[in-house]
Amino acid sequence: MTSRRAISLLVLLYLSLPLLAQTVSLAGTVKAGETCSQPIGHGLTLLVTTTSIEVRGVGEKNFAACVTPPYHGPNPLDIEPWEFVDKDNHPLPDSQLQEELTRDFSFALSAADDEKACKELNVVLYTPPRTLQDGTVEYGSPRYREPPMGKGTVTLSHVTLDHLGKGETPQVSSFQFSARIDLPALGSGNKRAK
Repeated sequence: MTSRRAISLLVLLYLSLPLLAQTVSLAGTVKAGETCSQPIGHGLTLLVTTTSIEVRGVGEKNFAACVTPPYHGPNPLDIEPWEFVDKDNHPLPDSQLQEELTRDFSFALSAADDEKACKELNVVLYTPPRTLQDGTVEYGSPRYREPPMGKGTVTLSHVTLDHLGKGETPQVSSFQFSARIDLPALGSGNKRAK
């Protein structure tokens, strides 16, 4: 193989890397009233505060909200102080705290995919299911196909709480986190966030 051809192949490989599936690992520290914002690829940003986890495109809403269950009640995207305390507002022991520290979520990759997923969620939640001729119960739109999704895990550590004790309203004042974000390959319907 000539050196010119080898260089051409390397350039082609380099240019195609953004089209391949990617895993992004990152970490940060968050304090009350602050936002840790880190780009994760595909034009998306991970935003972590002491109250929430979000994935956004530029100027967009949270692309994880409509595709991360449960849709009623506590959700992995919400960071609530009561999750870290007992009934008397004292910090949970480490053995009970571990299950509250890991947050798994999904997210749309574009505003169009997010809108499509949110519309389908409304159909699933608020439209009665249909019974098909064979007796199968069908929820949602008959021809809906879920768009490609990213997956993420945020793991909290060193959670610091304020206003502890009986009669107090606890608050999360800070924590550290690590995140693993899995982005599917661009192509086959995937688009960068706009």
